[in-house]
Amino acid sequence: MTHDDTKTAEPKNSEFEENIKLCDKVPVRLILYFLSLSAMIVLFVMRSIMPITLLAMVKDQPHEGSNGFTIVCLKKGINSTSTRTDYGGTLEWSRDVQYYILTSFFWSYIAAQVLGGATSQKFGTKVVVGYGFLIASICNICIPFASSVHYALVIILQVVQGLAQGVTWPSLYGLISSWVPVYERSRFVTAFQGISVGTTIGQVMAGFVISRFGWSYVFFIAGGISVLWCFVWYFFAYDTPELHPRISSHELKYIQDNRGSVDKTNYDKIPWKSIITSIPIWAIAITSFGRMWLNLTIGLYGSLYLKTVIGLDVESNGLWSGLPSTACLLSSFLFSCISDKLLKHDYMSLIKSRKLFSGISQIIPGILSICFGYLNCNVPLILIVWCLLQIVPTASYSGSMVNVLDLTPNFTGPAMGFIQIFLMSPSILATFVAKTIIQNESTSEKWKTIFNIAGVVNIITCAIYFIFASSKVQNWDKIKHANKEEIQNEEDKLV
Repeated sequence: MTHDDTKTAEPKNSEFEENIKLCDKVPVRLILYFLSLSAMIVLFVMRSIMPITLLAMVKDQPHEGSNGFTIVCLKKGINSTSTRTDYGGTLEWSRDVQYYILTSFFWSYIAAQVLGGATSQKFGTKVVVGYGFLIASICNICIPFASSVHYALVIILQVVQGLAQGVTWPSLYGLISSWVPVYERSRFVTAFQGISVGTTIGQVMAGFVISRFGWSYVFFIAGGISVLWCFVWYFFAYDTPELHPRISSHELKYIQDNRGSVDKTNYDKIPWKSIITSIPIWAIAITSFGRMWLNLTIGLYGSLYLKTVIGLDVESNGLWSGLPSTACLLSSFLFSCISDKLLKHDYMSLIKSRKLFSGISQIIPGILSICFGYLNCNVPLILIVWCLLQIVPTASYSGSMVNVLDLTPNFTGPAMGFIQIFLMSPSILATFVAKTIIQNESTSEKWKTIFNIAGVVNIITCAIYFIFASSKVQNWDKIKHANKEEIQNEEDKLV
């Protein structure tokens, strides 16, 4: 019996060892990619639910009745005036209160960008992101209870959630310079298009759950998913490849030889003055401001447009608010693969590639945005352009968004934190402009003005990027103890 037991145990041990070897063959930076992708998905599930859920929380205002619409485009594409589309809201919150709830998240989110870059540089991305997600999860779960007491509590929760989520984006960027070889970065940055998947899931889920169970369950589900994700992050995330216990020596050497000049020992020596006064960094910040003006206008007030101008019910609203985001992930992969091929085969210099994809991401949407207001009630064409306005900007992931890694591989997190201040400021400015224009009534003419402004801002800021952008590693980023020859070798690798 003992002999037989020993025989049967051997295959199990062998099978176990084979599974271990199979796991070792999976590159750990691929695991990091899926961790980053899932982080963005969960982050934007939580963030994207408020605009459409708020429409179901709040009663329609008197001016949102049938007399308040100049044009309501029915789903059949017929120009007519329609009775209002009621989402069943019960809370009596004014348009101003709704604006504060939508934007209060971004008040602290913007301020947290520099904080996120600095704290991740000092304490590591794993800790900063983990706690950020956990706090944001709790805030989401508490919103239904707070809304039954007073809207001020909802605003406070949104502010806290903005702070918690705000530290995660620049922190995740800080991982890239440590983990990802130069020629894989455009592809790796597509992990941040998890925002598209998260937006799709969040808004489609919100429309479905609201129509069947009520809006409060939207926040419970989003917060619960985020709590579960925190456990996954805790067990699988590591700040550098050198700290990973399961990385192969071959992969570690490959990363170290191809990631450029990275020195993560100077945590307390962030060159803030150099970052803030860098013209190429400002070029990225300005063009990001223009791109996000349009994106955030659609993201925060798009659901209102689909309700009041197109006349969609809550489920259709969730579908069309989130559907374009699914294509965004695929388009970002396409743009990034083209970018990497152009660079790998020397068809185009690094800076020309960055400018090309930045131009695609802003000039085309800028023109489409200006044309958008003149489509009247041609619903099929409106919905096509609606999708393109969200899909084409993903080219920026191979343009200005990855450009910060070219400029400062050692201080990517802090630099991205500075850029994020400008990137997210349209969450307050653009939405304030939109709220002011549609304060009394949401009509097609007023939305035309909103989209015209967004298109002009997009084009002008992109032109500034064309003039001042650079792809050279900045002098203040170079490692102080490296000699000139080593620095030149690292620059040659990047360029």
